[in-house]
Amino acid sequence: MKHRRHTTILKCIPLFLLWACTEDGSMEEGPDKQAPLIEVISSTPQAGEGVICGFKESSVISVATGTELTLNLIFSDDRDLSQYKIDVHNNFDCHAHGRTTSSWQMLKIENVSGKKVVLDEVLAVPEDALAGGYHLQILCIDGAGNEAEPIIYSIQVENSIDNIPPELMLSEPSSDNFTVSKGSEINFRGTIKDNHSLGTGKIEITYTDPEGAEFFPVQQIFPDSQGDEATVDLTFKVPDFATSGKHQFVILVYDRYNNLTEKTYTIDFQ
Repeated sequence: MKHRRHTTILKCIPLFLLWACTEDGSMEEGPDKQAPLIEVISSTPQAGEGVICGFKESSVISVATGTELTLNLIFSDDRDLSQYKIDVHNNFDCHAHGRTTSSWQMLKIENVSGKKVVLDEVLAVPEDALAGGYHLQILCIDGAGNEAEPIIYSIQVENSIDNIPPELMLSEPSSDNFTVSKGSEINFRGTIKDNHSLGTGKIEITYTDPEGAEFFPVQQIFPDSQGDEATVDLTFKVPDFATSGKHQFVILVYDRYNNLTEKTYTIDFQ
């Protein structure tokens, strides 16, 4: 009988090892593998549809410099929250990030605890922030390091000082749809005018080949003293090894406050 009682106790030990006791005396099973949740109850201004980097998005928030963006958030977890993070950074050039002067950048990390936290985050849009697209990311982890599915918005900022894009007038090319031979040159000539200033702005030429590959052959930054007018005199040589077929060219001009004007051309390489 004594031997049987000893055997029964040994068989029960593994059952207790499957459970952990919390501070309040409740029992929880095994390691924490469940990720926390993030909910955006509301945003002011509200998110809506918009075009970002040439694509339509459903979660775009439009704000002006010098105003505020308010987010009503809920963070929740089955056991215990640990931290949340708010990250705002520019999406100029659709993540080419060739220009960062006076862009809006914010990174906030806060410690939290408990199973549920409800709060308002008020984000101040700097008065000198450049116009254009930004990314807003909301992230959260729990006490075990599990990461929540992030919430991501695009923010479209309008500069309150100057929201008028520059004017681009090109005499060359004379047509927006034409054919050229490989190895030949394409001239882009004309003028740019702005209501405020082009200083620290830029002009770019980009193109996409028939296979969808993107190229960025030209980028020129205007000096700070540029003023409100500039001359365009750019030459692009078509590579001998370029893919044959129609290429989509885009000429982009940004003023001091990042307001954008663009012109498109379809050029057939033969």
